[in-house]
Amino acid sequence: MNVATLYFSARLVSDLGASSMMYGAASALAALLVIAVIPVLGAVSDARRRRKPWVVWFTVACCVCCVVIGILGQRTLPLMGAEVPHPVVAPPGWHPGFVQLKWVLLAFVIANATYQAALPFDNAMMPDLVPGEEQGRLSGFGAALGYVGSIVGVLVVVPFFNHALPVVGSLSDGMVHVLRRLIPFTSTGGRVATFVPTGGTFSLFSLPLILVCRDHAPARTRAPIAWRQAFTEVGHTLRDARRHPGAIRFILTSLLYQDAIGTIIAFMSLYAVKVVGFQRRTEFPRAVLSGSSASASAWSLAAFPQPNSPCCSA
Repeated sequence: MNVATLYFSARLVSDLGASSMMYGAASALAALLVIAVIPVLGAVSDARRRRKPWVVWFTVACCVCCVVIGILGQRTLPLMGAEVPHPVVAPPGWHPGFVQLKWVLLAFVIANATYQAALPFDNAMMPDLVPGEEQGRLSGFGAALGYVGSIVGVLVVVPFFNHALPVVGSLSDGMVHVLRRLIPFTSTGGRVATFVPTGGTFSLFSLPLILVCRDHAPARTRAPIAWRQAFTEVGHTLRDARRHPGAIRFILTSLLYQDAIGTIIAFMSLYAVKVVGFQRRTEFPRAVLSGSSASASAWSLAAFPQPNSPCCSA
């Protein structure tokens, strides 16, 4: 939520004056990379029956690239925008182009793609955790807890942006000084100071999965990866899907609606500030409110009896 919804798009478009088309193209490229790579990696994962390594390394790459966005944003781009204490004044008519933004955009594409790439492998670990009739419930509770984590992540990072907390108000100068000393590359304030703590918070929240979860039935032999067979398996999956009515339509519609939701999430904050005209600093209460609503909805749906559970079949 911090990178995709609140800070990165506003940093490019609102703070630096870059084109929103450039941000949209970077988001689209990340989605295309996932579409192209994940089916093959999924086939390899199924052959070796190992999902956790993919989740871990994709998560590590995402966290590292979040940090890199913050470092490059301070080292290669002007320090300007909302909540920056002493912003650089850009020359009249100046707007950053691809040449100035290429490394930051590359880090964003990798961070976005690796985050999305970790999700299918994370979902594939679910059958090892609970019986089939309880997977819907676990998925709902997991989604609800994930939104709670997003809210916590927003609240943790907000002080690095504007030295304040929603409802609580501005923090003391001493507290701000301590935070800046603890987390490097945050002394500038503004949106550019939020990416390093976001990467650190995400890595911290990922530690339970890295340290506790495991693959329950991995392949005993570590055979070399048969890349040609992996591509063949993808083709077989698409061919076999035609034998099941509605399978192809489900795959396509799932791809389209997820892409639409991702687009809304990516541009939501930017649209609210630039088009609707919401006042600055109101994006954080909105993010907390929307995350709370989503968490409550997921929790309430997970609490319903599942269609295949014993209580429903009785």
